[in-house]
Amino acid sequence: MAEQNLTIKEKLEIVRRIEKHILEENNGYCGIIWASKEVMGYDFFPKKYTVNSVAYLATKSGRFIKEKVVGVKYFDYYISINPDSNWFKRNPIKTEIIRFVITVVSALIIFKFTKNL
Repeated sequence: MAEQNLTIKEKLEIVRRIEKHILEENNGYCGIIWASKEVMGYDFFPKKYTVNSVAYLATKSGRFIKEKVVGVKYFDYYISINPDSNWFKRNPIKTEIIRFVITVVSALIIFKFTKNL
């Protein structure tokens, strides 16, 4: 299969394959070209703009980082877990909800134990 314009659905499928390879299969990193060949078939070879767009989709949440592959004749990125990523920074609304629930539960527990004093 020659290079074609991939739909956003196909690009997201490649991103899901990258995430699965890193998180579920316990690998430290995943190459975009490898993942695209896994999803689209081994005769598929993405062009530079496709690699860039998949890298953007994979790293836009901040959970993963990209690193350009050096020493090869083709253009590729390795995607790996961002060591500086923090779930609380990526999800501020959920973080505030969790903090609110913890505060309310703590207040109820304190109220219950100090009520009888």
